[in-house]
Amino acid sequence: MKKIFLQLLTPIRDAGSVFILLCITFQSCLKDTCNDTRTFTQWNPVFKTDAEMNVNPTLEAVRALKNPGKIYFYDKYLLINEQKEGLHIIDNSNLSAPKNLGFLKIDGNIDMAIKDNMLYVDSYDDLLSIDISNIFAPKLAKRNDAVFPATFWRDPQRGWLVDYKAEQVTIDLECTDPRLGSMGWDNGWFLG
Repeated sequence: MKKIFLQLLTPIRDAGSVFILLCITFQSCLKDTCNDTRTFTQWNPVFKTDAEMNVNPTLEAVRALKNPGKIYFYDKYLLINEQKEGLHIIDNSNLSAPKNLGFLKIDGNIDMAIKDNMLYVDSYDDLLSIDISNIFAPKLAKRNDAVFPATFWRDPQRGWLVDYKAEQVTIDLECTDPRLGSMGWDNGWFLG
């Protein structure tokens, strides 16, 4: 009886061994594979050197308004701030048909005031006084350095951090990527 029982167990034991061997052999084939596509807004820092921050204002060709800020009425002109870029000069003598005449490029500009043909503007943390007695030939009269509280951080290698520019980014993540399903910063990206 014992011999018959052992003869019955041998094929079962051998089949079990084969099953275990097959499981070990094909174990790597049973791993999940997946990927996910993520699209998000990445904010890239904009750095400027001291020299780039101290560029004098220049009169340039007409531009379209993209991100207008404050409006100032002077003589027959409207001065419309293009935030952090400068001023649009608009001839407003014909109220039904204002005419864009030019763009006064002033990096880092947000605010303005005028008194006695003198335009006072900010350029990052500096105060600029610009003679606009001839609006088509503006002249920098004076630059007062560091008048406004600095809101900029300075990196020793790259310069002053003055802004951030948005960029749409799409990345593919595999299921083994630790960023998949997590929220947090990774190399300047916020994933979630």
